[in-house]
Amino acid sequence: MKKILIRKYEGNDLEKILALHRNTFFLVDGKNDNCYADSLDGFKRNLNSRRVFVVYYDKGVVGFAGYNFIKDNQLKKSLQNSVDWAVNIMRNSSLDLKLLELMKTRKKELCKGQILVEVYSNKITRKGIKINNNDMYFSEIAVDPEFRGRGIGKMLAKKRIGVAKKSECSAIYVSCWEGGYISKLYEKLGFLPIIKAGPRYKDGNAEKVMCKLLD
Repeated sequence: MKKILIRKYEGNDLEKILALHRNTFFLVDGKNDNCYADSLDGFKRNLNSRRVFVVYYDKGVVGFAGYNFIKDNQLKKSLQNSVDWAVNIMRNSSLDLKLLELMKTRKKELCKGQILVEVYSNKITRKGIKINNNDMYFSEIAVDPEFRGRGIGKMLAKKRIGVAKKSECSAIYVSCWEGGYISKLYEKLGFLPIIKAGPRYKDGNAEKVMCKLLD
């Protein structure tokens, strides 16, 4: 009986993994996508650092999920801004004009999507939180369309949560595409939504920043 296997990337099947990455994240628009190039560079760094779980079925690559630590990531300032924006909006009951202008600029660039900034009421946005260097960040996750609906995304999330706990992280952060199922999956696993802003992605969907506290 064929089984789904998940293990850390060990240097094998690189071409298959990169093909799945491209098929998942590259949105064809007839020209080179600089955003995708940046995403690919970050993914390759995670592969080289062995911070990617790969999913196999019958010797084929059907999924993967990466992670890194805030101290090794360039997103610390951006994530902290997202938390601070949410806290300020909760306290002042008004939108952050700087963030709103950023979304308006993105709307002009994309020519699609809805301009929105929403925050969620929970213990993070009511009190705030400082992002620590030892915290974890969930990066890209991909599952072959033919294998979705089998719980692979949940298994990949739990694998990474396990690493975070062993590494004594105080929190895990993720910024994800609002248009898919993954933000709902993370909520079921105890991630608290902090802020949603859009449009952020090329299809016009918003980005949602979430956090799971491990203390």
